[in-house]
Amino acid sequence: MIGIAKITTIFAGILTFLGIIGPASIMASPIPAAIPNPISIPQQAQQDESLLVARETLTKRRKIVISHPDDECMFFGPTLLSLQNRKNQIHVLCLSIGNESGLGELRKKELERSCFTLGIDVGNVNIIDHPLLQDGLNNNWDPSLISDKINDYVTTHRIDTIITFDEKGVSSHPNHVAAFKGAR
Repeated sequence: MIGIAKITTIFAGILTFLGIIGPASIMASPIPAAIPNPISIPQQAQQDESLLVARETLTKRRKIVISHPDDECMFFGPTLLSLQNRKNQIHVLCLSIGNESGLGELRKKELERSCFTLGIDVGNVNIIDHPLLQDGLNNNWDPSLISDKINDYVTTHRIDTIITFDEKGVSSHPNHVAAFKGAR
């Protein structure tokens, strides 16, 4: 079985070949313990508070709400790359660890690796492991619980824009549909 990090790396390789992203976006080693924000501020600017305020007002905080690890690249990869190219601060809120097949811990790591490959600060990736938000076609998630999780994150991180699935969950997966309903 090929892992999502491998698929994302292949996807990033294709994008590099096409000239959409640079080769520095692909990293062969494991994720370091602390990855700097790809939208970093030069040292001089960090000391000038007025530049920090200007950056604060110009940088938009965008959040992708997904249901499972792998949704970020399967459904939102081009969107995430486009947002990165426009100097947005990207956040990912994953509503489950994707443990339907017992691979939740592995899938969490793959999500972090995939987000890193897509240029997202791993510190901005939040993965929820809630007993009522378990991956599965037969698991109906409560949109009000999802809404609470989203609202908490939006308030804490001052998110400007939320991006998630359409009303049909793109693939009609009930967890994707619930993400849409919870984000409304």
